[in-house]
Amino acid sequence: MNAVDAANASRHSRHARLLVLAFLLPILASVLIAGGAMLGFTAAPEQVGVPSTETVTSNVADAERDLGENSGRPLISLNDAGAGLPVQTPPPGGEPLWSMSLPMTVALLLLAVLIASAGLLRRTLRSLRDIDQDHARLQDEHRALREREERLHDLTSASSDWIWETDEFLRVSYLSTRFTASTGLACDAWLGQPIELLMQCETLPPGQWLQQLDNSSPGTGQLRCTYRDSAGQVRHCRIVACRIVRDAQLAGYRGTVVDITDQVSAQAQLAHRSTHDAVTGLGNEQALTRFLDQTLADRLRPLPLTLLLLDLEGFDDPDEALGQSARECILRTVASRLRDSTRSNDLVTRLRAGQFMIVLASIDEMIEIEHFCERLIDNVQRPVVHGIKHMQVGVNIGVVHDHPAGGDAKQWMHCAGIALRQAQTRGRGQWQHFAPALERQNSLWQLETDLQSALRHEQLLLHFQPRYSADGARVVAAEALLRWQHPVEGLLTPDVFLPLAERSDLIIAIDRWTLREACRMARHWPQSIALSVSLAPAHFSRGDVPRDVRDALTDSRLPASRLQVQVAEQVMLGCADGAVGALTALKELGAGLILDEFGSGYCSLGYLRIYPFDAVKIDPRFVAGMNGNPQDRGLVRGIIDLGQAMGVTVIGAGVDTEQQLLELRRDRCAQVQGAQLSKPLDQSALESVLKQQASTRRSHVASPAGLHAH
Repeated sequence: MNAVDAANASRHSRHARLLVLAFLLPILASVLIAGGAMLGFTAAPEQVGVPSTETVTSNVADAERDLGENSGRPLISLNDAGAGLPVQTPPPGGEPLWSMSLPMTVALLLLAVLIASAGLLRRTLRSLRDIDQDHARLQDEHRALREREERLHDLTSASSDWIWETDEFLRVSYLSTRFTASTGLACDAWLGQPIELLMQCETLPPGQWLQQLDNSSPGTGQLRCTYRDSAGQVRHCRIVACRIVRDAQLAGYRGTVVDITDQVSAQAQLAHRSTHDAVTGLGNEQALTRFLDQTLADRLRPLPLTLLLLDLEGFDDPDEALGQSARECILRTVASRLRDSTRSNDLVTRLRAGQFMIVLASIDEMIEIEHFCERLIDNVQRPVVHGIKHMQVGVNIGVVHDHPAGGDAKQWMHCAGIALRQAQTRGRGQWQHFAPALERQNSLWQLETDLQSALRHEQLLLHFQPRYSADGARVVAAEALLRWQHPVEGLLTPDVFLPLAERSDLIIAIDRWTLREACRMARHWPQSIALSVSLAPAHFSRGDVPRDVRDALTDSRLPASRLQVQVAEQVMLGCADGAVGALTALKELGAGLILDEFGSGYCSLGYLRIYPFDAVKIDPRFVAGMNGNPQDRGLVRGIIDLGQAMGVTVIGAGVDTEQQLLELRRDRCAQVQGAQLSKPLDQSALESVLKQQASTRRSHVASPAGLHAH
């Protein structure tokens, strides 16, 4: 029995005794009064008995004597005695109170006792009712408190978190039972120990961090720490703490420890996968770009760099007889041979398909590079054993050595690609050093100079590629595609001149022009057709994208809900913090966001959770490989299912065949885009398509009404 039940039981027994007394008191009083009455009636006959002869004679004499004195009074005739008795009647109300009859007195006393007992009984019953109500309320409160305690106990028992407390001197004063289960350490061994001996933090000691909570409001804070379990393994955790205040004085700190070792490991694996190839384990193009940018930015680099771009012959063409497992075996074997052929300070990466890139350090002599390329070609072209098969692999190498001076990673890789193509023209097993001709170099500079004047002379124009619904019957949006009508080279696509523009801030001016012109043209489209515009990653890092989009919408009076901004993954990789702010600002404007080439990077899944994207566009390379590559087929299906689960529209890009369209439609892809449905159109051709679609829709709406009327 708890204290509440004991107190209520004591009060209940006290009022129960009063209730018994209220019942027994009138009964006892009645018994006493009845007994007294019986005793009084027993004594009366002795006094009112039969009179004696002397008494009668005396009374007769007295009566005769008084007869004369009271001659005026009424007389009672005594026939036998020959005389009469006078009658003296007292006046009404002259009898004394104590002369009342005994039964009447007993009745009055009994009535008074009953009235008093009734009042006492009523008060007792009211008190008992209040006690019952208080007891029921206390029982409910106690039951709720017990349920909360049980719920808290179940949560703490089921969770991997453990609770801790310290005194005001930051010594551990309490550890929950989950501490031993989670860490394998004994609670008693750590009681009284400083908390900084239990948990460590590289950025700020836990004790100093806890003391900083005093300077702020008495809220909670979080800190990431590490500790060692009973096996000596380092575990990562996040502590959540708050102050303990009693009587306006700091009494210590209390908090929980959440083990995040698995989360940290998963993040490390995700970071590793984002910069490494899944098949070979080598670094990917992202790792290569970062390494080159950091190395080229180092002005204290003592020796020049050497880039070797390797391409396995015929590996880009799908070979039905080769098979996926054989292709992966070749890739892993070649990767192993490349690692064995290089030193620890060299970098070996896989770019795409059968292309590898090697960055050699500390090689300054061209003769050494030539010998290395010859040995590397002989090593890679050795037969590859896969089961019982011996497969022959051909390779070509493009070499860039300390050139171009002051260039960035993209320029180095571009030059290596030019050297590789030159080597491939000479046959299998050849390597070629990059030596750009002056004509080619001058033409590149001239092309960049011409691009600067293209905006002023209105040489840029827009084409639009329609985007259809899944059934391919209705245009839902149109993507703006930039073109350059060069006076000499003719119509140029963006892959020719945009890399030149990204080397300077000219890309920002081009993006602004594209936004303004596309919004102005889309203003006259039907309200149901959205406009999709792709912005360069350099625009997000160097310009003000939200302001440029807002100005374009304001000038064209196009509703922001009809604009969709396509963002490449490089935007998040290059400026993650700035990308979050820019994309959030675009969402606040009301514009839609599309993640372009989804699936090409390992971090794309995290982007859907962090960034406010409305749609994702599947990388056209996966759509192109759907029919011949089961992995691409499964990846496309997985992206579609993921988009549906997260409420994101999935767009299939690069649909070039009827089979691809049927597969995407079967997988419930929301929208499709590609040459199979429509090639890029100029403004007039697009408007014709939209008008035809609107008229067809009106005819379909009117046909059922006409049939019904007929």
